[in-house]
Amino acid sequence: MMKKFDLVYIVREGVLVPKINKCKTLVFNNVIEGLQAIKLRPHVVFIDLGLTRVTGIDCLKMIRSNPLNHQIKIVVCSKKYNLNLLQKSFAMGADFYIGLPFDEGDIKTILHEISKNMKYFSLEDVITYTPKDTLAYQNHDVDI
Repeated sequence: MMKKFDLVYIVREGVLVPKINKCKTLVFNNVIEGLQAIKLRPHVVFIDLGLTRVTGIDCLKMIRSNPLNHQIKIVVCSKKYNLNLLQKSFAMGADFYIGLPFDEGDIKTILHEISKNMKYFSLEDVITYTPKDTLAYQNHDVDI
């Protein structure tokens, strides 16, 4: 039996977030509220490095500062490739990087890699985009 896989996206407003079968997905564009969702212990957190009020790096730092969050896989994402920022992200505990806008194949690869030992996904799992349902707006939750 496949377990439910929890994902949290902390991204800028208007970013298309992929809808993933067999996952509960929470989307926030407010870092403080996104951090509250981390208390629910999701399996994967996507952090947009382009966040402004509280930066993506600060968000990553806050998540990794709590020892209870070390099992959470963190995927940092960015519209612009910045080697220094990525190196800093990985030094602070990021597990993966993905460019924005999200690419279905890249996300599928990352989730497959994460799930190798966790057995949450099978190769048959499909990622789909539904623009009407997946725009990242404040407190927009998508249950799948």
